[in-house]
Amino acid sequence: MLANTLKIIFTIISGAFLLVLIFCYSVYFYQLRELPADTAPGSHVYPERIQRQFATANGVSWPLKIERLRPTTIFEKIIGRAIDNKSDFGVSESILSGQASRLLVIRKRQESMSRDNSILRRHIFTIWVSRHWDASETINTLLDESSFGRAGKGLDNASRFYFDLPPEQLRDDELQTMFAIMRGSSIFDPWCRQERVATFVKQKSGLTANFDRLNTANKSQCK
Repeated sequence: MLANTLKIIFTIISGAFLLVLIFCYSVYFYQLRELPADTAPGSHVYPERIQRQFATANGVSWPLKIERLRPTTIFEKIIGRAIDNKSDFGVSESILSGQASRLLVIRKRQESMSRDNSILRRHIFTIWVSRHWDASETINTLLDESSFGRAGKGLDNASRFYFDLPPEQLRDDELQTMFAIMRGSSIFDPWCRQERVATFVKQKSGLTANFDRLNTANKSQCK
């Protein structure tokens, strides 16, 4: 009798697991039709030093290896799995894929005027990015397409706006300042919020921020 009971339990668990797999993969492949037409990573390639500093600013180790997410993480999202502070998916290596998924949402919005920014869409796009872009492609795309507030889009533009220098000529602490600005150009304004920026740089990289080379021509009007 015990053997029959265990067999029934095993059959139920196996069936439930199979249903979850079918559900997750069906949702994943169905939602992939919502990807923008342009899914290619950015073409600008930043030097390894810059990529490494960006990884440091996001709390991930170097050399970075992107965690390849499985469509079954959809189920974890739906049942409300607790999310840690480092990643939307409880995997610190996947945080950059999560950030890059926002860029695909923006591309889709520009392409079709779609306003859908649902958690499910973001999650599907994150899974896709983690499985199709490598670490370097993910970082380079983030640096090239992310907003830097008044400086516009992309690290190259922002570096010249804030320091009047190409990013390759920035010191490591200045790169960390740029990555703070990516988090919010107002709350991490390097002219008006230097103490806050310095705290970010110290906490993320252990470096001491120095603002001696800021481009005063574009200085903010501090309030």
